Amino acid sequence: MNPFNFFNKNKPNTNESQSGGSQVNNMVKGLFKNKLLIPFITSFGGFFIIIIAAACLIILPIAAIDNAINGINKATEDSSGGGFLESLGNFFTTGYWGSSEEVFYHVVGDKYKYYISKGIQVDAPLVLSAVFIGNSVMMNTNSECTITETPQDEDSPDAPPEVQYDCGDEQTEQSYNDLRSEAIKLMEGMVDGNSVKSEEEYRQWLYDNFIENKLKAMGTKIPTDEEEKDQLFNDLIDQIYFNRDMYEAALNDFQDVDSGGTGVCSFNINSSAGLQTISNVKVRLLGCTAGGGSSGPLEDEELVDLEKYILGVTYTENGGAPDEAIKMQAIAARSFALTRSYGGKITTEDGYSVIQIRACTWDQAYCDPDKGCWSAGAGGEYGNTIHTGYDASKPWSKAPLPENDRIRTLVAETAGQVVVDKDGNVLNTPYMSDVQQQWNAMANQGKSVAEMVKKTYPNAVEVTSNCTGGGNGSLAGGPDFSNAAAWKSPSNPYAPSYYGQCTWFAWGRFYEIYGYDPGFNNACGAGGCGNGYQCVDGVLKTHPDKFVKSKTPTVGAVGSSDYNHNHVFIVTGINGDQITIQEGNLDGVSNSWNVAIKDWHTVTYSLSQIRMYYGDVTFANPKNPPK
Repeated sequence: MNPFNFFNKNKPNTNESQSGGSQVNNMVKGLFKNKLLIPFITSFGGFFIIIIAAACLIILPIAAIDNAINGINKATEDSSGGGFLESLGNFFTTGYWGSSEEVFYHVVGDKYKYYISKGIQVDAPLVLSAVFIGNSVMMNTNSECTITETPQDEDSPDAPPEVQYDCGDEQTEQSYNDLRSEAIKLMEGMVDGNSVKSEEEYRQWLYDNFIENKLKAMGTKIPTDEEEKDQLFNDLIDQIYFNRDMYEAALNDFQDVDSGGTGVCSFNINSSAGLQTISNVKVRLLGCTAGGGSSGPLEDEELVDLEKYILGVTYTENGGAPDEAIKMQAIAARSFALTRSYGGKITTEDGYSVIQIRACTWDQAYCDPDKGCWSAGAGGEYGNTIHTGYDASKPWSKAPLPENDRIRTLVAETAGQVVVDKDGNVLNTPYMSDVQQQWNAMANQGKSVAEMVKKTYPNAVEVTSNCTGGGNGSLAGGPDFSNAAAWKSPSNPYAPSYYGQCTWFAWGRFYEIYGYDPGFNNACGAGGCGNGYQCVDGVLKTHPDKFVKSKTPTVGAVGSSDYNHNHVFIVTGINGDQITIQEGNLDGVSNSWNVAIKDWHTVTYSLSQIRMYYGDVTFANPKNPPK
């Protein structure tokens, strides 16, 4: 089914011109009109049912986050945070939330500005999702509020000032106070020192410090059985992240996003061991010495995925460049890193090819794009090692790269691309500041990356990539859920919000078999793609040279039901009239990862049975069936 039409799974979205916020708001209106009851949390003894008001409050955070996106962009550029706060306030000061823009400002604004000023990019959409989920009391906050604020405590300049509300009734005033306290607590729990916790760490923090009180406020009885309690807590955490992830969909007008992911890339490298072909590349960061050597692997630094490393280098080395120069920087940095491994050795560890790079300008200046970085001086120059974690107290520091920054998009467009020589081997691509300035000037003149490469590296033949999705063409067995490229974000466009859906399963299984994106989302325009019944059309439109349309399947085919049944599956075997398929979404809903990986089966039907179950089925048959 179309994950962006999940409240109306058998009806495609026909209004393709709506923005994400408009679509969500229309869904909310539909819930009221139809008096819909929905299952919110699967837990002990069945479903915990929330009536209309709570159902809407699951959707309202998504619309609020969507309406806030322009303000969030401005906040990353303006440390005052005014645009962010005003934009967020615009939604919450109408309809259900009251009419004073200052209300929401004082709920999250002070603490948010404080973290931004320290270069810590807290996940505001995630905080919003946690704050507003299940707050049915907020349906009664329609009144005007006046606000008084106590003077700032000089001994605690980091703490937001105390706020008092006068909204005309005690319930509304208490609601705003509770929301503000929750938002501050959630932000504080998200921050670890000078960086933001990982998703795994923050999920655990929510479990330990937030969920129980939230469930009690929602009127939910906490089970005494530890297993049931654990399931209930994790269900609510999944719902919070689901709302946050829906923001990503709203940001892109509910279209699937081309992540730029490349799956598995291989590179031909001339190293001290001779010609090597390497893949699954990780970078080990080394400390630097003033004399140009290395002090060895940096403590507390994990191996860095090659593409993340290239993003961090591009951000640090030439982040203010024009778009085409950003791409050139990324390609040169990738080629340089692959041919530069300190000591000339490329090792193999746990299935990864590991290259060693000094974390300073002796090699390349890398700043963790998600956590920021600091150095004892000059940003990695003259042997000053760059360390992960933004710290404004250090002589040099750099804040994390905002999630919506253009650099992330531009670097992703080059994923896996390297400069190669006449033999197809990765070319060493050194560069200094004068070369970078030359790239910037050429980009401003409208020159392409190809022209920059030709000008800078005379021995270069082309910019190319050798990347696949990791598909092995085999239909044997079942899915390999350890294959992140097939099943997880950013490669699988249905992950993580739609784990368990038939489209998520069929996309991942296709990717495992063929090694590339099936193109389910290319069947039509914005807002209407991604439904199971449209997947065959998407495959045919994306890969007309590889697949043909048919009413009878061959091995390796994608099968789509008709409009009313809205389903997609993969054909894995044929024996006479008996057709074996693999399909997901047996329980009809999205799930957590642990449930989704069990929510599929391999089953054999006759063609007439398939048509009985799924209506007027069509198939995209491969011209060259996999073995």
